[in-house]
Amino acid sequence: MNVFAQVVLFRARRGDHFVRSILEGCFAGAGGLVLLEIFGDREGVASHVVNGLTYGALSYCYFHLACLGQSSIRIRIYSEIAATSRGLSLEEIGQVYDGRALAKIRFQRLIESGDIIERDNRYFIGRKRLILVANVIGGIKRIIMGRKSQFD
Repeated sequence: MNVFAQVVLFRARRGDHFVRSILEGCFAGAGGLVLLEIFGDREGVASHVVNGLTYGALSYCYFHLACLGQSSIRIRIYSEIAATSRGLSLEEIGQVYDGRALAKIRFQRLIESGDIIERDNRYFIGRKRLILVANVIGGIKRIIMGRKSQFD
């Protein structure tokens, strides 16, 4: 249900709001799971907890798998090279995938979406919609790796 809802929502929006469609698909799937747990076989509290944790873990994996092609520069560079029979020079790759330019583009998207706002030449959190996502991902990384990121 999670993946089905995500694909339908993403295609209905003609390719806009990819991450939003994944989150909405996750909530739709969670709603379906809750309904199945309420009206399905009564197997006890432990079963409900295990089903919820399993659903959460699988949703987390799907989120990162789906976003891999969207966000991983290595995969995108590989795809670009694979798409051309003549190959790409390091200069051509550098023109498209310059680190500062990529950071600037991502930062601009955050400003345009209202997630970050600028006041008096300083930047602040605008919409708080990404804070929960960042905290959940950071928390899971702390559980798995024992620290918030591989750079700590």
